[in-house]
Amino acid sequence: MPVKIYVSHDAQGRTDPAIYVHENEAIYDLIKRLWLAFHHQETLYTVIVNLPEPPADLIVISERGVGVIELKHYPGQITQKREGSWYAGQTPIKAGSENQGYRNPHDQVQAYAARFREKLMDAPLRAEPWLPGRRSDWAEFKFGTAVCFSHPEAIIDYLQKSLRLQRPSCEREIFRLLKPEDVPTWAASLTFETEIKQEHRFIPARLTPSQVLRIVTQLLKVNEWVEIVKLMPTAEPYAYLNLIENGVYTITFSLVDRGEEIIIGRNSKCGVLLPERFQRVSREHAKITRTVEGIFIEDLNSQNGIYINGQRLEQKGKLKPGQQITLGGPSANSRTCLLEFSLQPKAVEATTSA
Repeated sequence: MPVKIYVSHDAQGRTDPAIYVHENEAIYDLIKRLWLAFHHQETLYTVIVNLPEPPADLIVISERGVGVIELKHYPGQITQKREGSWYAGQTPIKAGSENQGYRNPHDQVQAYAARFREKLMDAPLRAEPWLPGRRSDWAEFKFGTAVCFSHPEAIIDYLQKSLRLQRPSCEREIFRLLKPEDVPTWAASLTFETEIKQEHRFIPARLTPSQVLRIVTQLLKVNEWVEIVKLMPTAEPYAYLNLIENGVYTITFSLVDRGEEIIIGRNSKCGVLLPERFQRVSREHAKITRTVEGIFIEDLNSQNGIYINGQRLEQKGKLKPGQQITLGGPSANSRTCLLEFSLQPKAVEATTSA
């Protein structure tokens, strides 16, 4: 299921992307990272950009949890002074507008998350509730929060370590400092969780995909950001199967918008339809499965088997970039089919989508 990207809009309903240049560049980078990481997964991830109320640079909402991100673009060592202010080298780091009164970006993003939680709690309950559990329970649910330093010369290790030392041992880590490359892992770890204070245990909850989309479109009233495809190149499939004949890439099969399961074979109904000349390939030879853990291939009881880098595939196997898949025998010839798995398309003599 693809990642869905949303952005706030103006009075005329036009998308209203981030204001500052560095935020635009950082947001495009983060969206691309999130899209590449999650668009093949079963869990629905929605990414909201530049939300005015509650204010947030980036919000990630999935069936598992909510994350609120504040972006900062400062170079140098990030530290915290005694009064709680953050500095990048000798430069104080701004935390919202002056009249908001936040000491540092941590206080800023925590306040934004609290306002977002209140907005969810105040949403009307319909036939399908907005929230998992009763309204009184929701006050205990925690959101993941983070400050992402987008400048390539930002150094966050020292502050991250000092913040961890200050955190009580019984409290889960729900706030983090991030670099752009850390954001997908952080987003994948998001969970709704509520604490039973007496035992310091946590109870997870889940939203349905319908609830996620209703929260995003009806409660927050943001638009799907279709222009983002024009602003940054994220329209590539997550992965490809490249057909190799006589050492030459001849066809690229893209694995995009084919569902969670893709059948490979010579049957005209297959998602990846192979030429009839590969006679040792069965009508329905193999199945590709796209899951949270990655992309897997398995044999559909074919007569002549599947070979990965020359080794017979005995059970479902996870595909890795560069692996060569031979259908119908251990080596490539005129009757077997040799495919290479990759995350980028190969230069081919003739390219088609299957």
